[in-house]
Amino acid sequence: MTEDELVCEVKKLEEELKKYKKKLHPEELGKNLGNLRIIKRNKQFYYYNIKEKGDTEGHYIGKENQNLVKQISIRDYEKKVRRIIKNNTAAIKYFLKKFTPDGVDKAFESLHPGKKPFVNPVKMTQTDFIEKWKQNKLESHNFHSDNLKYTTRGGVAVRSKSEVIIGNLLEEYKVPFKYEHPLELNKNGETMLFHPDFVCLNPRTGKEILWEHFGMMDDEEYSNSAVSKILLYEENDFIPGRNFIFTMETSKKPLNVGLVEKLVNQWLV
Repeated sequence: MTEDELVCEVKKLEEELKKYKKKLHPEELGKNLGNLRIIKRNKQFYYYNIKEKGDTEGHYIGKENQNLVKQISIRDYEKKVRRIIKNNTAAIKYFLKKFTPDGVDKAFESLHPGKKPFVNPVKMTQTDFIEKWKQNKLESHNFHSDNLKYTTRGGVAVRSKSEVIIGNLLEEYKVPFKYEHPLELNKNGETMLFHPDFVCLNPRTGKEILWEHFGMMDDEEYSNSAVSKILLYEENDFIPGRNFIFTMETSKKPLNVGLVEKLVNQWLV
């Protein structure tokens, strides 16, 4: 889990605590009910209501007054929950106030330029990490390179106009990506080489995400192949909504540019 993901999860927990608090009854409801003394005999519980200070016995609560037992039990439970919510909320607020995401990165980045040559950072900077990621390439053996007829604004050769749209938006939002970078997948127990359209890197989290675009979904053979590929990715732990994005279109329903931009913003920046 990255530092940013940690902050996001902590904020989610804070929201959950707010939801729990809304489910509690008003504190005043149980103030004058007294307390319970509970005795267990022969696998059965017997309840006594204590209201007076110094009373150690209490008054027996018969079955006809079991609602009182319920009210006191709920009050005592919610009192504990209320205290836990209060303490955890305070701890979360303190954490969010003091925690500095990417603080280790910023410590080096903010260092005087004259000092940097003498320092070996304990953590690779974001810039160096991205550069190393770009250079980490498997041999692609020029996978159908003769069919790369279109070019993104950044000069990346791709196969279709829709891939130009995706590539341009990735470049516009400064998302590092590799086009048709070879990827080893396990298929029926055998390691095989595949070439997803885009292998992207979220520069903020360092998370690698695949992006496939399926451009001829009104062709039955093509769509069946696309579904098989999605299932293969899932079998290899590339899950849509986690580390795998796919878009699609037909001849009558072209690629939605707004959706592409939304996906880039949601998963890659």
